[in-house]
Amino acid sequence: MRAVSMLSAALLCLSAEAAHANLITYNFVVPLTQASWVNGAQFALFDPSLGTLNSAELSGVGNLSASYQMQNLATAGSPFSIRPLADLGLYFVDDTPIIDALVGGSTTGLVLPGYDGISGSSSASYAAGSGLLGSGSFDTLLSDPTSLSYFTGTGESMLYIVAQDMSSLVGTGLYTGGVTNQVSADVTLTLNYTPNSSSPPPGSIVLPEPSGAVVFGVACLALLGLRRRARR
Repeated sequence: MRAVSMLSAALLCLSAEAAHANLITYNFVVPLTQASWVNGAQFALFDPSLGTLNSAELSGVGNLSASYQMQNLATAGSPFSIRPLADLGLYFVDDTPIIDALVGGSTTGLVLPGYDGISGSSSASYAAGSGLLGSGSFDTLLSDPTSLSYFTGTGESMLYIVAQDMSSLVGTGLYTGGVTNQVSADVTLTLNYTPNSSSPPPGSIVLPEPSGAVVFGVACLALLGLRRRARR
């Protein structure tokens, strides 16, 4: 019987704390995909009947993995530089930009011998490689009424995640070839709101406020202590 009372008290405290939750979080993941690409991220609009939307935060990280193949066609040896780079952008449904973040890797330098009259990988003037890695992150907080209007309403809407390949292959002579770039994205959308009621919307991820957690934790301990003292 005592165990049931303790469990009931704990559940009461947890329920009260959940009433103060004010975050809804969505996560969108695009695996490594050859750039350039466009990906739609669907989310549920914030219903104004639930409360007041205070802000929308968009954060995330992009990664790239590039490979290259090239051949120097000049008769003299030539230096080359290879830079894997992509532009990762977020856009509203009407193509209004939100974020532009560069996802870049280190520049790789090569010096290839002069063209020996042989085409393809058997030539001394041919080079290929992979595993050129890079990353980039972004974080922006939207709180102006115009931006928040894109996240408010009923039903669902869309954000567009766009990766544009900006890799470069630069040499001083005549050459052929290019860079193949794969880009991934991991994007988090967090809606911060002041609720009208104690019921969080279905499917939301509830993150309690630290100060509220302390207050309700103390209250729970006090309640359990009183129950135990009354039993003695």
